[in-house]
Amino acid sequence: MYLLAISAILYLISFILFLFTNIKGYNLKRPSLLTCIGGLSFYIFYLIYLYSKIGEFPVGDPFGTIAMIGNMTVVIYLILYLFLKREILEFGFVITFVALFSDIMGIPAKTPEYNDPMYTLHIISATVAYSFMFIGGLFSAVRLVIEKQLKEKRMGKFHTPISLLRSMERISVNSAFVALTLTIIFGSFWAREFFGKHWIDDLKLIITMVIWFFYAFLVHPYSRKSLGPYKYSLLILLGALGALLNLVFIRHSF
Repeated sequence: MYLLAISAILYLISFILFLFTNIKGYNLKRPSLLTCIGGLSFYIFYLIYLYSKIGEFPVGDPFGTIAMIGNMTVVIYLILYLFLKREILEFGFVITFVALFSDIMGIPAKTPEYNDPMYTLHIISATVAYSFMFIGGLFSAVRLVIEKQLKEKRMGKFHTPISLLRSMERISVNSAFVALTLTIIFGSFWAREFFGKHWIDDLKLIITMVIWFFYAFLVHPYSRKSLGPYKYSLLILLGALGALLNLVFIRHSF
């Protein structure tokens, strides 16, 4: 657990540095990114250590899964930063806070309860799906704030172009839908092996299917054209909040 604790500490430092960069305008880009990468590196070391010790990743425990989602969000953010540079640097304080919170949640992670490969794939794809849902909700929230500021003819803290935010929304929604589809497929195969049937009457699974249909609507070109930019961003934000509630507060019945 020391590796996970070090990861959380580095994310905390990165969060503070990103805040000073955004609020005070200090030139702390390099140390902010380096400590963020350090936090992610120690989390990866933690996964490697855990796998070498027990032969499994922490995917059978909700706390361990939350930690994976938070760190996967960091991976996606860093990949986007490689291509967009300054345009998304200001989102770093939000991403590192999420990673910090998820690492803290992951500290009491238990030994995995299920070691089936399909279950591992199910959790990994769910990790990617929830990460993109959260990032999509973040971009939508910022877009709504910026558009409101533009209508009121005042400048705020965020200076990200609206066109970039729209592109990031589409990428996040499409990626979340694909990953969520894989989550359901892998989960179905695992359930067939573990329970003898592909579907179980479980509240979390039912809500997950509702979220899947919701994102299936969002990825359809008709939704963007018929809803308009404001309603489309609002629905993406609503989907992210629904996914977060399903992840944190709803538990499997089995």
